[in-house]
Amino acid sequence: GAVLIQDGQIEAVFLENPPVFEDIATISGHGSYLTSGLIDCHQHGCLGCDYSLGESASVDRILEYQLSQGTTSSLAGPKIHVDDADWKHVYQLKEYLLTGKYRHALAGFHFEGPFIVPQCQGGIPKEYLRDSVSGNELDRLLKILGPDLRILSFSPEIEGADLLIRKCQAEGIILSIAHTDCNWELADQMYQKG
Repeated sequence: GAVLIQDGQIEAVFLENPPVFEDIATISGHGSYLTSGLIDCHQHGCLGCDYSLGESASVDRILEYQLSQGTTSSLAGPKIHVDDADWKHVYQLKEYLLTGKYRHALAGFHFEGPFIVPQCQGGIPKEYLRDSVSGNELDRLLKILGPDLRILSFSPEIEGADLLIRKCQAEGIILSIAHTDCNWELADQMYQKG
């Protein structure tokens, strides 16, 4: 078989008997595997850089490394403090999605919280968490991030989880159960709701 790549894009895949092309560089993949690029749907940073800083140079370094390792698309997982007045780093990341050097490799956001029960905080600072879902805070989060919020992780036992599920479903956001000590019945109940 063969794969024809032109200008960095797959143009055609030939399973058998590929045509002979003249003046085209050929790379033998004999004995190898060809796979699609990997998608990292939960990444905070690497190489001493963190999406929470929102700085273009840090995001460039993260994504350049990811691309060099075969990860072709990532969801940034910056830490957010709901009480921050300006969310400067989030706005900087949103700008990067439009103008950044590797914007093609940044597919949006996966927020881990803030709707995480404090007893299951993991590495998230407690001041970044909420023990219940506030409609106002959730609306602000959804308004600022818009369609760039792809995944939101939450604790299903948090008060107001039903509101969170309804609003996120309406916006097309994938919900992920995380940082929880809920039982199977509650997890299944949340899964059935969306």
